[in-house]
Amino acid sequence: SSSAYCIAAWYSDMLIQNNTIHDCGRRGISLNTYTNYTPGFTVSNVTVDSNHFYNGFHTTSVDISSLPGLGHTFTNFTISNNLIDDTGRWSEGIHDGCYASSCTSNSIYVKANGNYYSDFYIYNNVIVGSTSRAILIRGEVDGIRVYHNTVYASHPEARPYGLVIFYDVSNIDLRNNIVYGTLPYDGGANDARCVQDEGATSFLVRDNNLYHQEDPDQPITGSENGVGGWNVFLYEWDTWRAESGFETNSPYPQNPLFVDQGNGDFRLQADSPAIDAG
Repeated sequence: SSSAYCIAAWYSDMLIQNNTIHDCGRRGISLNTYTNYTPGFTVSNVTVDSNHFYNGFHTTSVDISSLPGLGHTFTNFTISNNLIDDTGRWSEGIHDGCYASSCTSNSIYVKANGNYYSDFYIYNNVIVGSTSRAILIRGEVDGIRVYHNTVYASHPEARPYGLVIFYDVSNIDLRNNIVYGTLPYDGGANDARCVQDEGATSFLVRDNNLYHQEDPDQPITGSENGVGGWNVFLYEWDTWRAESGFETNSPYPQNPLFVDQGNGDFRLQADSPAIDAG
């Protein structure tokens, strides 16, 4: 159903580790305070580590959000070393016969809704075959660190706009990630930028990332208010990098040369451009 969670909790000092979590009707792990109306409620020091998530609906792995304006505090969250794989859903359609967005699934989702969210660490995750966005962070979250993640491919019917999206997020540290897009470009009808930022988003550091689009016409990155606008294409990369000050030490967008991505082996070949690049 559209309201089924596999794990639901909002406690501090939690470790959720070494689980296999799949086919959840709504969220894999729900860390939402939608039903907690206590003003000033705090959740802190939570780690979600080394789990295997697959076949998700709405949010495949971790969904963290609060009702608007209650002054809830969420701080010091770590999402690390997880495998999030939705390629098992590629044999089915994701838009027909579904209630709302319940047939598409963000892989990792955080939304502050005007509450106090800070110090989120997202690192060393492998995110494969998302039916929507791989990472979606929204709403005045301060201090997001996104390191060493591998994002690969989207469901052929996905309409993600961006594989990694930040909306009104401040002081982002985005480094040492590989983002590999597989969707064809269709003149804006099927945008799937590797990274997209919206609203008042700001980056503290954005560097040493490797991006690749199988369709060279698909935008590499885009911004609602930043340099280059919504679509920065491959041929604009060097100009955008110089004008934005981002990705100064990043390799030119190209195939990272995984060992065998078709069989889930995302190790790098010996001649990968991602080696020693960050």
